[in-house]
Amino acid sequence: SAPFNRRTVRDVNNWINKSTDGMIRNVIDDLSSSDVMLLVNTLTLDAEWSSYYYKEDVSSGKFHAYGGKQQKVSYMASPERLVRDEGGAYGILKSYRNYAASDADEQEPHEFVFAALLPDEGIDLYDYIAGLTGERVRKALSGWKSAVRAKLPKFKFDFGAELKEPLKALGIETVFRCGEADLSRIGTAAAPLYLGDVVQETFIEIDEKGTRAGAVTKGNIQEGDAYFGELTFDRPFVFLIYDRTANIPLFIGALTSV
Repeated sequence: SAPFNRRTVRDVNNWINKSTDGMIRNVIDDLSSSDVMLLVNTLTLDAEWSSYYYKEDVSSGKFHAYGGKQQKVSYMASPERLVRDEGGAYGILKSYRNYAASDADEQEPHEFVFAALLPDEGIDLYDYIAGLTGERVRKALSGWKSAVRAKLPKFKFDFGAELKEPLKALGIETVFRCGEADLSRIGTAAAPLYLGDVVQETFIEIDEKGTRAGAVTKGNIQEGDAYFGELTFDRPFVFLIYDRTANIPLFIGALTSV
């Protein structure tokens, strides 16, 4: 509980900054007079590869960005597990060091991997994404076909989006409607409570040592009114940070430009 003033804006942004190891900052610019509650959660990964890349594993090359522009990148080469999505992509599984499960009741550590899926030649990245399903992802990443020499570009970027319209498109509509949303178990107010907006900010960095990735999601509740050969990821591809023990993605995105 706090007054919704500039100090609270600073305190929330400081908490986000600390909770994401400095990867994401200043998510909130201000709070409106109709805001009565914030719901903020973060997800942070700072993990090392099970095997580092060394100087001799890194070389320069070209990345063909979405739209055709060629960009100079550093590629990291290593033998990895080859996977196949029968919907039209080959990919790799690259392991992180084993980390103990946070749940004390679980005896086995979760297996986290970085996965990259490169659509077959002739398949547009966005057409591939549009047809991708959770079941296909689980099937592709649950096993592997053979070993492959993979060349993965180093990259780093951040991305932000307002999620209100995408969530409504998924069927989550009533909670955004003043007078129809039922948030009475959260609290009472002079006017009905409803969800005003949902904002997400993400960050990811892939380099020789491992991966740093962070995400924050904020919701405003308002008062209303076999040896395959070589696989080079030199064009747009889908990537995931995936928990193979629980079969769920922690992060998922697409690299279209470096």
